[in-house]
Amino acid sequence: MFIYGFNGSPDSTFCRLIREALPQDEYEVLCPEYPQEDVEKSISFLEDFVEQEYCDLVMGTSLGGFFTLCLSTSLPRVVINPCMKPSVELPKLKSRPDHPDDKPASKEMLDACKKHEDEVNLRLKNRSLKNIGLFAEKDELLGTQYKDDFKAYYDDARSIPGGHLGNAEAIPAICQAIKDALKPILFIDMDNVLADFHGYVENSLLPEKKKETKDLDEIPGIFAQFPVVEGAKEALTILQEKYDLYVLTTSPWNNPTALQDKQNWLKLHFGNMFHKRVIFSHQKHFCLIPGAWLVDDRPNHGACLFGDHWLQFGKGRYKTWEDIKDFLMKQ
Repeated sequence: MFIYGFNGSPDSTFCRLIREALPQDEYEVLCPEYPQEDVEKSISFLEDFVEQEYCDLVMGTSLGGFFTLCLSTSLPRVVINPCMKPSVELPKLKSRPDHPDDKPASKEMLDACKKHEDEVNLRLKNRSLKNIGLFAEKDELLGTQYKDDFKAYYDDARSIPGGHLGNAEAIPAICQAIKDALKPILFIDMDNVLADFHGYVENSLLPEKKKETKDLDEIPGIFAQFPVVEGAKEALTILQEKYDLYVLTTSPWNNPTALQDKQNWLKLHFGNMFHKRVIFSHQKHFCLIPGAWLVDDRPNHGACLFGDHWLQFGKGRYKTWEDIKDFLMKQ
């Protein structure tokens, strides 16, 4: 669902350009007319529309971006040049000479918007896992003043070329944001999934070290030594085009260097692939998210609770990363 901006219409330029750019056999872009001047009625109407039309993503531009962030839905969202404070910005607007039907925002509309501004700006009610903000580098109406504020609470704020109103040069970046927002989440364990613990122990760990240590995972520094599991890099390079990748791993409680060693290992072998995408937890089931997948070699720490979305690496039909890749690319 696309939500147009102030004094806009379903014929929004951005909506038309996006509809033309996305493959029509994969995407349907719906742009309903909504009672914009009545804020509460608009929010209720748009929430009902999302459910009735079984939408997968909500996006909006300018004031439509504000409404997008107001909605009570867990769906992913993409906002283009969002007007984060309508009560401040709308009174600044001047009537457009070529739009005789333009109306100024009423006091009632501004007051109603203001009631929602803290909820939107501080993300007090938005529980969507994916919120992407796109901010024009030459926004003639809002500038870039809201980009840092958005990033503080929603994390993913990106720059796009052009200005505030619909422009063709921004469309590739907008379409990429839509695809990114729709990616399912793929959690990946580390030990014996990305990092070859067993291979290192069998081939490189000194025999006397094996004898004197009962729990090998408690040896300081050991997690910095592992080679990469065969095929992991190649498979994840392909999978990241279709999936949102996160590492979900435990860190042995009695190993003082394990947590930092694991993070350094990821940086060394995978660069920025997992930048700010690493979760350390002994309770992996806390990351149970509808539609998310987990690749893990053991059922421990709640991995088995992912059900048929837990792919047990190294056993059954998922013996290699090639097996994992082939299965997930078909989903």
